[in-house]
Amino acid sequence: ARNEMEDIVAAVIQFYRKLWVKQSEGDIALTVPNFNKPKLVRLGSQIGLNVHLVQRKMRGLLKVLKGELRGVHSLDSARDRMNGEGSEHQSAYSSR
Repeated sequence: ARNEMEDIVAAVIQFYRKLWVKQSEGDIALTVPNFNKPKLVRLGSQIGLNVHLVQRKMRGLLKVLKGELRGVHSLDSARDRMNGEGSEHQSAYSSR
């Protein structure tokens, strides 16, 4: 069950990375998941894990994703400063 949880976490991270590429190409604000407790309880029961472990894994997942977003915004801000405010730039998640 723990291996399944690790696979789920990796799949969610990959999903959001791909989603961010599409969102940045469409000039849409990048989103992060919002996991509510009933969904986490249901996931835990489906894969046979304690809900507290599932919550801990999802908190770690959110920490990774939010850290990546902070890095993207830092890169975009640096590009804005280098190129002048309001200039066209690509997000770090845009395809190049």
